[in-house]
Amino acid sequence: MMGRVIVDGRTTDEVDEAMVTAIREYEEAENSMLSGIALIISGDAINQIVRPDMTRKLLRLAELSRAVICCRVSPKQKAEIVALVRLAKPNVTTLAIGDGANDVNMITAAHVGIGIRGVEGQQAARASDYAIAEFKHLR
Repeated sequence: MMGRVIVDGRTTDEVDEAMVTAIREYEEAENSMLSGIALIISGDAINQIVRPDMTRKLLRLAELSRAVICCRVSPKQKAEIVALVRLAKPNVTTLAIGDGANDVNMITAAHVGIGIRGVEGQQAARASDYAIAEFKHLR
């Protein structure tokens, strides 16, 4: 079973508190039967991560997570998150998956990009290292 930790907020203080709480939840989960935790972070929260100490907390949370899901983020934010991880963790391989033109910058910023062909067009598939027909084809 995979747990999840959500980081959301509209102010810097709310986001900082959410990240501190999330780190605490990760520490508690280490002693449980969870096989991994997914970090879910909103675009509003990403906008508030402006101080270097908050960036370090975000990277720590990402490092502790089995998966990181960013929701309601702009195309620019998507690419910035990938670039942040690549810069801070040069020995880590990044993977980005997208299905539309708004995902192209993120796909090209990652070490490995996967484009999903379909409803939103072919831009993501053309910009990717690998293209698949449907999300369910990932294993």
